[in-house]
Amino acid sequence: QPTALTIDAIAPAGPFAVSATNCPLAPATLGPGLNCTVSVTFSPTEGGYASGSLTLIDTAANSPSIVPLTGSGTGGPTSVTPTTVNFGTVLLNQPSPAHYVTFTNNTASAITLSTPVATGDFAVTGASTCGASLAASASCKIYMTLTPTVTGARSGTLSITDSADAAPVLVALSGSGLPAVAVSTSTIAFGPVVVNSTSVARTFQLTNNQSSSLTISSVTGFANGFALNTPTT
Repeated sequence: QPTALTIDAIAPAGPFAVSATNCPLAPATLGPGLNCTVSVTFSPTEGGYASGSLTLIDTAANSPSIVPLTGSGTGGPTSVTPTTVNFGTVLLNQPSPAHYVTFTNNTASAITLSTPVATGDFAVTGASTCGASLAASASCKIYMTLTPTVTGARSGTLSITDSADAAPVLVALSGSGLPAVAVSTSTIAFGPVVVNSTSVARTFQLTNNQSSSLTISSVTGFANGFALNTPTT
């Protein structure tokens, strides 16, 4: 039977705030099948990428519900473009082509810079043009690569610390790792097979994700009644 929902809290985190809501808070309840809205504002204190969240604590089975929030600040003493960089799909343990962001000093005097730092599987390369200081109204480039250590989504952050901003300027980094060689399945189930008979052949696909040809020396490891059927492409 449908039940009413009790909302205990609506909590923003980071440079975000709830500006308006018609969601009833405890002890009031939200009736079955009804909905309510929450309006959120973003007030960046620094230039660059910013992230936060909105957490709703209620009596639902999947509570708390967390909504990721992102934005980018502009018009500060410094700026960086873009504020997010996606490196795409990169082969495991192979460095990607370099991507860069442009960091700009918007003030009327020179500022000092610390060495930019990238987290996760991302790295700042020696091709970067940002030094220990940056002249008034000048810009420099920071180059980065992704060398994925595992398959799937990879994420990280580029942090730029300077003398004009109270906190580091951030850039969100993302990409994904791809194995050099991939198989379409990790297990194959043959189901029941009559003793001393041969099942219908099951297949899997082998994909070479590299830019060069792949040499397959052998296909081995069969035992306990399993055997290789005629290979297909």
